[in-house]
Amino acid sequence: PYHRNLGKRIRKSPKLYFMDVGLATFLLGLHTRPAVLQGPSLGPLLETAVVAEWVKAFRGSGLEPPLSFWRSSDGREVDLVIEYGGRVHAVEVKATDTPVPPHAANLAAFTELAGPSTRAVLACRIGSAVGLRPGVRAVPWHLAW
Repeated sequence: PYHRNLGKRIRKSPKLYFMDVGLATFLLGLHTRPAVLQGPSLGPLLETAVVAEWVKAFRGSGLEPPLSFWRSSDGREVDLVIEYGGRVHAVEVKATDTPVPPHAANLAAFTELAGPSTRAVLACRIGSAVGLRPGVRAVPWHLAW
């Protein structure tokens, strides 16, 4: 978990990711496309896919992935926090194809605490990037930076 002092208590319990989403879907018993796309596991699987791509990108460049997540004591969460190049990048993953500003509420809370240089995106199932609220844009999940 991301644990820089952000003026709020945070939870420091770790998250576990299955880096092979195909294997994860098989082990969950999701053997058809509709079972994956219409089931309750789509959100966590999409989050896992985004995290796995970031891990691969950093490791493919010979770098240890500077990845974490943020969860406040009151339950607000940002799925992925990347500290790289002197900046903090926050990524929230949603399995929606119709993003709306409330989907970015946790990103807004995090960027308010982390500072104005923080970049924030909502990775979701859309075709092209759109502005969602000040400082947050929604992007196709496979282009989350």
